[in-house]
Amino acid sequence: MEVTIFFCSAIKLRTLFCFGIECLQLVDCPLLISWRNHAILSLVFKQGFLCLDLMAYFVGKILAFLIDGKILSFILKQK
Repeated sequence: MEVTIFFCSAIKLRTLFCFGIECLQLVDCPLLISWRNHAILSLVFKQGFLCLDLMAYFVGKILAFLIDGKILSFILKQK
């Protein structure tokens, strides 16, 4: 029971984080523009906002949730 609650809250936090990053791409403040020109930070703060990215994040989190659940249930059955 606690494991399911943990995974659900983790999915919510990860989804909020990814949606926050995508929404920051809509903002054109000087600090974010300088981050977009940095070699490593440009991988996180890309140049544009895409709704398809949000869908990809959501599908990826659901897949990770399912895989983690299978692995965790397998580990708990071993004990």
